[in-house]
Amino acid sequence: MIGIVTADSFDEIAKKSDIPPNELENILVWSDILRDARNAIHFGVKPAFPNNYEKTATMLLGASKNIPKIYHIKNICDEISAVS
Repeated sequence: MIGIVTADSFDEIAKKSDIPPNELENILVWSDILRDARNAIHFGVKPAFPNNYEKTATMLLGASKNIPKIYHIKNICDEISAVS
């Protein structure tokens, strides 16, 4: 999702984004599952969970909530890295 996240940067992102830490963790898990599914298609790696219609539907349902927040988090990370 946002590269390597340390405990310090996670706390800073949670504070600046106004997204609760448990929701940030859910977004991270969602994006990891999405990446895992994509890697199975592009790199021939077996996914942790089978790619099927049910998984696709679940990932799409999460997309409408998670993608805008991921872009918000990305903007915060860009701001943090510009200051560093």
